[in-house]
Amino acid sequence: MSAAFYALVLNHGTLQCLIFLVEPSLCNSSMGLFLLVMYSTLQKGGQLLYDSISLFLDQFQEFYNRPDTCSLGVCDGCQLMALLGWVPGPQVGGVHGVGRDPSQPCFVHNESGCFECRFTSVTIKDSLAIMFKRMEGSTLGVWAAHGEGRAYFPDNSVKDSVLNSNLAPLRYCDDDGKPTKVYPFNLNGSPQGVAAHCSPDGRHLAMMPHPECCFLLWQFPWYPKH
Repeated sequence: MSAAFYALVLNHGTLQCLIFLVEPSLCNSSMGLFLLVMYSTLQKGGQLLYDSISLFLDQFQEFYNRPDTCSLGVCDGCQLMALLGWVPGPQVGGVHGVGRDPSQPCFVHNESGCFECRFTSVTIKDSLAIMFKRMEGSTLGVWAAHGEGRAYFPDNSVKDSVLNSNLAPLRYCDDDGKPTKVYPFNLNGSPQGVAAHCSPDGRHLAMMPHPECCFLLWQFPWYPKH
C-alpha cells in the first residue's frame, strides 16, 4: 500500500496520509486523508484491530464526524470500519462500537470455508464514494485475499437500504460485468456481489479486495491487449 500511494504522490502531487497505528492522537490533526490498512490477513484481523484501538474510540469518532476528512479501509481495515459503524453509516445500519448494534452489516467467513486468494473482476456502481468519482461503469481486475470477506447483513431491511441507497459501490462481477454471487467470480459468497461499503456522504470507503496489489502492469496476471 505504501508503494501504491508513493506512486500516486509522484504522479499526482502531494498526498498526506495518516496511519493510525503510528500515533492514535493524530486523529485530531489537520490531515485530510486517513489511511487504514493492514496486511496481516489474520483470522479476526478486524476484531484485533478494533480491540487495539478500543481506548481511542472517541478520537476515531471525532475524526469520522469531521467534514474535511476521508478514510479508506482495505481487507482487515474494511472489517474494522464495519465494526466501528463507519460504513454503511449510522443513518443506515446502526453503529457497532459500544453496544454493538445487531443490525450492523459486517464481514464474516467465506462461504467456501477457506482462505481465498485470487485475481478477480469487480464493477464500480453509481455512488457518492469520492474515491470512485468518475469511475462509474468501469470493470477492473483486482487481487483479493481473505478468509473472512463475505458481506453479512443480519437485517434484510438494512441490506435493502444499503443496495437501494447506492452504498455498495463495488461488486464482484462475471465476465459480462454483471454483479454475481457465483464462485469463483465472487470468491466469498457476498450477496449481490458486494465487495465494498461507503458512507452516505461518500467520504469513507471500506473494501475487501486489494487494489494496491495491482497498480503496476506487471502485477496483473492478465489484462486486455488494448
